[in-house]
Amino acid sequence: MHCPDPNCGHLLGQADLAASCCQGCSDILDATQIEDLRKQFGIATYAPPEITIPDKTEEVIPLPEFEHCPGCFAPLMEGDLLAWRQGTPCPFCQEPSPQQNATDSTQASSDSEVLPGPDTLSFILNSGPNIGATFSLPIGVDLGRNDLRHVLAMPEYESKRGYLSGEHFKVYVSKESGIVSIEDLGSKNGTYINGVKIVGPVPRELAYGDVLNLHDLSFCLGSPSSQFLRVTHKSSGVVTEHPLFDAPLRLHLGRHTSDGGREAWFRMAQTEFFGNSDALDALDTISRRHLFLVFERKEDQISVSIWNEDDKMAFDVEGFEDLVSTSTSVFTHLIDPDAHKSMIFTYGKNVFEVEYVPVRT
Repeated sequence: MHCPDPNCGHLLGQADLAASCCQGCSDILDATQIEDLRKQFGIATYAPPEITIPDKTEEVIPLPEFEHCPGCFAPLMEGDLLAWRQGTPCPFCQEPSPQQNATDSTQASSDSEVLPGPDTLSFILNSGPNIGATFSLPIGVDLGRNDLRHVLAMPEYESKRGYLSGEHFKVYVSKESGIVSIEDLGSKNGTYINGVKIVGPVPRELAYGDVLNLHDLSFCLGSPSSQFLRVTHKSSGVVTEHPLFDAPLRLHLGRHTSDGGREAWFRMAQTEFFGNSDALDALDTISRRHLFLVFERKEDQISVSIWNEDDKMAFDVEGFEDLVSTSTSVFTHLIDPDAHKSMIFTYGKNVFEVEYVPVRT
């Protein structure tokens, strides 16, 4: 068989078939010419090999049991998982186990029987334009964004409500001890007490003066006591309430706790001042360990001792004319149990009001 081009006349061979073109003039061979050459040389048309899919008879190997660490999301398996469930921190990031201090937590959980009926607990909102507002939440009920609409109704809270889950947390109160505890219900953006993320299903204690965060919303407990102190950081509007019981009540109006953590009021003020560099700079003028107050009942009076550590920014106090100074402390007495008296402390741009409230109205 020759090349179909009359000007070429090249005798086509197997090399031309392999190249699918005439090796003499490079003219492309069409499908009919290729098929004729295959027949001439006895070469069968190429067919792909048949593929046989084997039957899969192997048993599926199950994944080992594991849990994700809420801190670093590493899968904890085998010995790490067992240790985690027994209270050991995550071996990768040291995130506290939900079972850490299990004895105390389990006891708190076991006696935290939910009070019956429509009982509620008082909270104080410490975020946004409605800061300082007192509101109530039901006990023993799954709570989420819809349950907080009454206190977060202003348009400025719209973006903050978006970070709350439909079922975010639950509040418990022990019938026997009165201890308040909080359970996270698997919320997407987390529940925090004093900056520490809590993980269900074990409820964690929330004490008076602690800060409860649902993402960047800050709350604290409102006092159920007939006598309490209401402390307001006037510069940010952050409010905390502290019941007056038989034991002396100690307040610290500095930045850090005795173990180096942030005081609850300071944590809430920082959250409220986020993005406001001037306000944050004003907070930095307060020392880590600054002004201390101790309130104590003495029969029908309440005494208060006030002192400031050496070399700290001096404070001014307003509202009391009967201050008695010593070398280490300043003392006064809240004599009238029906009075509504307050003390105002000023350090630079920071103003605090400590208000004695004999009866909640």
